[in-house]
Amino acid sequence: MTDRVPEGAPHAPLDEAPIPNNGAQPATPGLIRRLDAAEELWVWKLGLRALAVLLAVIGIGCMAWVFATRPRYDLDRPMIGYDDSYGVWTLVTFTVSAVWCTTCILVLLLRRPNKPVHPGAAVGIDLVLWLSYIPTAMLALYDLLDLVRWGSYGYIETYGLGGDYKQAPNGTWVWVQDQYDSYYGRNRECDGRYSAFENCAEQDAFINQLYLAKAHREAVEKVGVACQFINLALHLALFIWACVDTHRRNRRKVHKDAEKLASDIVMKMIRSGAVVPAQNQGSMQQPLLQNPHMHQQSWGPAPVMPPPAVLGQEKGEAARYG
Repeated sequence: MTDRVPEGAPHAPLDEAPIPNNGAQPATPGLIRRLDAAEELWVWKLGLRALAVLLAVIGIGCMAWVFATRPRYDLDRPMIGYDDSYGVWTLVTFTVSAVWCTTCILVLLLRRPNKPVHPGAAVGIDLVLWLSYIPTAMLALYDLLDLVRWGSYGYIETYGLGGDYKQAPNGTWVWVQDQYDSYYGRNRECDGRYSAFENCAEQDAFINQLYLAKAHREAVEKVGVACQFINLALHLALFIWACVDTHRRNRRKVHKDAEKLASDIVMKMIRSGAVVPAQNQGSMQQPLLQNPHMHQQSWGPAPVMPPPAVLGQEKGEAARYG
């Protein structure tokens, strides 16, 4: 017969089942924890690298378009428009910058264990990059200023053509012959048989077409020049940061070498008997090899016994005063 529990009686609390412990190790730290352990302030460094890559890609697109759509001139066609071909050198610095920064990002994210590129390599390459950005940015700025000045004062100079283009009230550009050529009745060179244009109307249309495309071209070139100068500043900042990281790395290396040297000296003193551990020597040597700063307070200098001659002299003096 089973015992019945009266209704309304409180039930005895059931013991919670123990959580089985199968000896499972904690989960592997995530990517963010690994990056925190591998690189200090990695979010900012990767952010600057990613921004440099983005600006380099934008700059390559802008400056490649500017170079591909520039006015074509040959020996037979006079220079009557703008020439912004110097900006092609920006493609070199943009490309190298994008490749280098992408490499730094991939190395930190994909390397096992996660480690950044050596700061010494970052010092060298970022130094070369920000120094290289200076001339290419200045060449791009020169092209931009030349484009901005072209036609901005209401006339376009055409050297050696016997006249200039001036802007009419309706916004079109018309040819105005010099007084000298007009006095002698000289014709325009575009009417000659050696002209690169079929006729002067084609040359006038060419000038007006360049001016209509100037606003869009100027905006695209401004973006490319801005990307050049921003990337110059980014690589300068990354260079300075890499110098600081290199200094810290070298300082930590010197500190570790000093610890190892101190540990070796202490172990030699123990083996020679100059220092005797207070506890069992066999149990103390292993922790000592792991950390030379542990258990230093438990050691004491070995007692040094006086020579036998001194002992005999002390006994004689004791007997004398006894």
